[in-house]
Amino acid sequence: MAVGNRINTTMRKTIISIVIIISIFCCKKEDKTEPVHYLKNCATEYLNFFDDNKYFNNSSLTFPAKVVSKTIVSLQYNGNRVVRATGGFMNAPTGNNFMNLMFFNDVYDSIVYVDNSIFVYTRPDVFYSSVGDDPEKPTVYIKDAYGRLIKTVRRDGTEFNYKYHVNQIVEESSNGEILRNFYFKDNNLVRITRESGDTSSLYYSKKEMLFQEYDTKPNPLKNMYHLTGAFYRSFSENNYSQFTVNEYRHLDNGKIGIVNTSWYSIPIVYNAFGYPKFGEYAE
Repeated sequence: MAVGNRINTTMRKTIISIVIIISIFCCKKEDKTEPVHYLKNCATEYLNFFDDNKYFNNSSLTFPAKVVSKTIVSLQYNGNRVVRATGGFMNAPTGNNFMNLMFFNDVYDSIVYVDNSIFVYTRPDVFYSSVGDDPEKPTVYIKDAYGRLIKTVRRDGTEFNYKYHVNQIVEESSNGEILRNFYFKDNNLVRITRESGDTSSLYYSKKEMLFQEYDTKPNPLKNMYHLTGAFYRSFSENNYSQFTVNEYRHLDNGKIGIVNTSWYSIPIVYNAFGYPKFGEYAE
């Protein structure tokens, strides 16, 4: 009997030890659980609207005086999908420029998902171009099974197709004309070029966008091609904090060179989880 009691006691101690170990392991596992990192809003300074097809490459984009509450895009979710982005551009004619667009908090995008297609309806009605634009129609973004952008359709029906190569994406028109080349390094978009005309022509021009000073932190806007101003960031794993725009033309000496350069720096700080503080995150 004494031997049996000792065996039972030993078994009970062993079982208790196993339970304690499992409990400790579970607690540690729970302690390491991180919240989902969804942006509730994003400051426009971290977004980029240059040559955005959504806006018909409209260069007349302006912002109100730098008041933080007036230059933020707020995001609403259904599950893990953004269904509404509040903050966008409204027609604000100045002088003879009737297509001038100014950022307002009254403008919003209603976003609808159907299979691999995303339909972005902007309200109230805004005209991005005086030719062919139909504000009642959506801008359409189509992804492949891997979440990569393969096509966008502008509100006037113009299509842009994206062909993937090693470290490069080629943006083409519906008839196969090359519109832009996107170049990558370490899974980050580092350069975009757009050329017009033949290099031997006096009317040749090229625009180059350089995305620089990437960090090694996660990008909360990855694959968010359809969000206002997030198009360029959405291609990358990480986050750039500088970008440069160079414009090339024929110089007086007959060579092609830079005739204009714009440089922008956007300092980034990070939260406790290493995510860039483009705005607030959902808890």
